[in-house]
Amino acid sequence: MKGIIKKEFLPDTPHREIPQQKLLIKGLDLIEMLTKATAFLGCDLEDFRKTSRISASRVLDRDLLLYGVWQLGVRTNSQIGEIFGLTGSAVSRRIGVLKLKAEKDKSVRKKMAEIKSILEI
Repeated sequence: MKGIIKKEFLPDTPHREIPQQKLLIKGLDLIEMLTKATAFLGCDLEDFRKTSRISASRVLDRDLLLYGVWQLGVRTNSQIGEIFGLTGSAVSRRIGVLKLKAEKDKSVRKKMAEIKSILEI
């Protein structure tokens, strides 16, 4: 019920002059949302946190999750990086790489949209 109310009455991006909208969005349980997204992708968030280098087959999954969180706009790149065991600049770089892949690959764009819909408020 709570998600439906948020989705219906909150804008996609909080208005910068309405602090209540910013507070509500910042109060999201990001880990819970990421757990749903990792289940969809068939991966584990803890694997991304623990491992300094992930397999090539899982890079796209991690980058999709990074992008989804980044799109929400509720955390800085450094804060997002802490979730995944990366630096803020690495998050920025991975977002750029994913955007380039999406320009060329329709299946990547489709997965991006699916992850975004899972992580939506």
